[in-house]
Amino acid sequence: MPLLAVLDRLDLNTPVEGKPLLSRLCTMHLPLNEVLSGREIVFTKDQDNKSALHEAIIADDISSAYWCFKNHIENNKDNFGNSPILEAIKLGRRSLFLLCLHYEFYDSMAPHICATYNRAWELRVLHGMGMDVLNVRDSRHMTPLETAVYNYSY
Repeated sequence: MPLLAVLDRLDLNTPVEGKPLLSRLCTMHLPLNEVLSGREIVFTKDQDNKSALHEAIIADDISSAYWCFKNHIENNKDNFGNSPILEAIKLGRRSLFLLCLHYEFYDSMAPHICATYNRAWELRVLHGMGMDVLNVRDSRHMTPLETAVYNYSY
């Protein structure tokens, strides 16, 4: 029996391979607005503290990410310190990066992650929004420029 045929009878937080079913659905490029219409949504995280939004970004599923924002998912970091916007930057998901900014899911480490992963376009977007991307310091007291030099000085 296809999953969509019984989805209305399943608990969306049922673990599937260590992740909540809802997080798995966010990686399947499904029309979640239609599939989950009328359901009460409670977002839970997996053992790595990744949310459904993290999973949608990893899967490059912009419609699922949009659905997560529309259903008021919280901006959390996983156990590795990655917020949704940092995942988008690391993976080069420009549309998802912009969607995170639109919903004000910002992370103060964004300029440093841009520098670490050589994401100049994202850094220019942040700068264009009036954010200080040159002087902000991380926990090591390094600026994004110092981070870039440190990471690319072979």
